[in-house]
Amino acid sequence: MGRLVHLAVAIVVALSLPDGWEVPTLRELHAGHIEEAAPYLIPDPKAATAGNRTVSPYDLLLRWNGDVLWAPATASTNPVTKFGDETRSVFGPMPDGVCTGPNSRPIGLEVDGNTIGLEPNASKAGAPLEFSHRDVEGRLVKWTTTIERCDKPSLAGDVTFCAMNSRVGRVARGHVQWLFLCRKSSESLEIEADSYWTKTDPRFSRYSAIGFNDVTGEIAFLDGRKDRSVFDWRGRFPPTRRSVLRRLRRAARC
Repeated sequence: MGRLVHLAVAIVVALSLPDGWEVPTLRELHAGHIEEAAPYLIPDPKAATAGNRTVSPYDLLLRWNGDVLWAPATASTNPVTKFGDETRSVFGPMPDGVCTGPNSRPIGLEVDGNTIGLEPNASKAGAPLEFSHRDVEGRLVKWTTTIERCDKPSLAGDVTFCAMNSRVGRVARGHVQWLFLCRKSSESLEIEADSYWTKTDPRFSRYSAIGFNDVTGEIAFLDGRKDRSVFDWRGRFPPTRRSVLRRLRRAARC
């Protein structure tokens, strides 16, 4: 099925190449703009002196991928390697993950329509950390020491039910977009008045990424490392071959 999907993409791209044009680089294949259709078959640049021989879209696809993408993905029995190679064949090189910067933001928490923050309560001795509830105008409504429910609880099964101050970052490369998630969570799956949950604390426990290719309609979900429980979003997260691909979903193009 994977080959058929990529073959379809190759056919569309092949149709867009004028006669005599060189085959585009891999990055151009995944992130470039696809033009209007041209003749069905294109001349083989390497066979220009051998007459009018043409190359089929399928052969062109294999030439683009070479030994970097489909070959090791097909030959490998390791699902991580196999799915990782398939992901790169659709989305191109994966950028470093980042949850800070101009294209990132924190994920807030709301209770009864009020924004929740965790900050020192100066009205109490020692200014302990408590949850502030503020209305849409930013006015303080009340303080609480716990959060028992929230307006939009997490639907994930293994993260804190009413988490706050996780971060997301976005990287766009042409037709490919990546969303990086630095999610805070706890073993108890409950939020507490602890500095870990403040907006300025860079610690988090769940790292993942979502890739989307708006040409092929494919989406990839990747999880980070499982051998540690604390990360720091002040650093960048280079992609590794051992990233675990949860699933690669193909959406129909309308």
